[in-house]
Amino acid sequence: MEHERETAGANREALINSLHARFGQNARASKGQNQAVEYSDDAKANEGKGKYLDTDILDGWAAERKPSPRGKDAYWRDAKLFNSMMGRKSVELITKADVMAYKRKLIADPARSQVNVRDRLAYLRTLLEWATQEDIVPVNVARDVKMAVTERGEKRKDFSTDDLNALFAGPVHAKGERPKGGYGEAVYWLPLLALFMGARREEIGQLRVQDVKPVAYIDDAENRQEVWCIDITDTPDDDALPNQIKNEASNRLVPLHPKLIELGFIDYVSKLPDQTGRVFPGLKAVGIGKKLTDKIGQWFSRYKHDCGIEDKAKVFHSFRHTWKTHAVDAGIPERVCRQFQGHEGKDAADKYGAAPSMRVMVAAIASYRVPGLVIPKP
Repeated sequence: MEHERETAGANREALINSLHARFGQNARASKGQNQAVEYSDDAKANEGKGKYLDTDILDGWAAERKPSPRGKDAYWRDAKLFNSMMGRKSVELITKADVMAYKRKLIADPARSQVNVRDRLAYLRTLLEWATQEDIVPVNVARDVKMAVTERGEKRKDFSTDDLNALFAGPVHAKGERPKGGYGEAVYWLPLLALFMGARREEIGQLRVQDVKPVAYIDDAENRQEVWCIDITDTPDDDALPNQIKNEASNRLVPLHPKLIELGFIDYVSKLPDQTGRVFPGLKAVGIGKKLTDKIGQWFSRYKHDCGIEDKAKVFHSFRHTWKTHAVDAGIPERVCRQFQGHEGKDAADKYGAAPSMRVMVAAIASYRVPGLVIPKP
């Protein structure tokens, strides 16, 4: 019975949309049981307005919403996927029956998870919703076509102390080896920075020399002190490739963990030939999203396997999860943890009040430790 109702609804929606497409925006269906359609005197039959998901709709939506290049590319690929499965047609000729058929085809693909199907439908729904708001189509035919998700995905896991010791006993940290590909010192420092600072991979991979700097503060004894910090920011400069951060809360100035200074991070930065460039000049932007660290992520997946870590749920982002676990164990307050990791507050109350002081941040990061961790001296 449910199937029959859905089919009947789809057929009705298809009829209404075909009439709208044929007679223009002035065609309107009443909401009673007896459907009557009125047409304007100047209505003209047409075969579509020539506005397509993968061009006009995508470009219009992107111009308004301003997604990242990677985000726009994702929507473009989904629009192309819909066209490849259902045929490319002017957007107002797309019916609910088309969307339902698209959903069934996605579900029938054994390579797609429920989450993947849900996301494909959500992307399509977003583009059609924009077209509706712009009066390009009378109704979003995908608005009620959704995918229920019952399966549970594999969550990213923390690195255990044994995992970390295996990684840092590997050839990069223990023997000074560097992989082919021109990544340079990034393969040495990015895992350490992620583990001791809790930052995202791209945030630390795109650091500029000017972002590593001493900052003055007043300590508990009311003495003036200085601490080395990293400034994670999207502030543009003369670089052709601006920094990318996840959200406004990701802009943050945080003190370096003393272990990083002990291992020589400040010495490394101060000796870079180009003091106006990036901290890891060997990283090159690739792909539509122009990410500096995508290749590092791919390299790390192979490297951690070579070091004996085969769990697929343990990836580079696991350093961030691991940091949070040990930060909580060290008694670092949630508010301070959020500042280090660039997380937004969870409720309205978090929007009030200033960020934690540098004095508090310095004390917090000094308390962070990973029990049993062994890092070879460089």
